[in-house]
Amino acid sequence: QKAFHSTRVLCDELGVSYPVKDEICYTIWGESEFHIGAIGKPNKNGSRDYGICQFNNGTNAKGIPFWIGKGATFKDVDEVLNNPEKCIRVMIQTVKAGHIGWWYGHKGYAHPVPKTHPMWKLKV
Repeated sequence: QKAFHSTRVLCDELGVSYPVKDEICYTIWGESEFHIGAIGKPNKNGSRDYGICQFNNGTNAKGIPFWIGKGATFKDVDEVLNNPEKCIRVMIQTVKAGHIGWWYGHKGYAHPVPKTHPMWKLKV
C-alpha cells in the first residue's frame, strides 16, 4: 500500500495527469504488484528484471547496458532493489518521454482501469 501511495504522490509531484497516473500504476502492478524487491525469472536472453518497475540488466548488441551497469541509469542491481523512489522517478520520466510500451506489464491496459482491478485494493 505504501509503494502504491508513494507512486501516486510522485506522479503528482512530477506533473503526471490523473489518467497517466493510473496507467503507470497499472503497469507497475503488472510488473511487480508493487513489490519493491521483485526479481523476475530469467528472460529468454538470460537477462533479468529487478525492482518495483522491473528494470532489465541486459545489454544491447554493443554490450552497453540498458538500465543497470556501468554508465547506465542504475549502477547495479542493489541500487534498483534498494531505491524504489528512484525507480519510480525514472519510470515516470520514461513514460513522459512516450515509452510506457517498454514495460511488458503495460500490455492489456485500458483506460479507465476497471475499479475491480486488484491494484485498487492497495488504495488507502
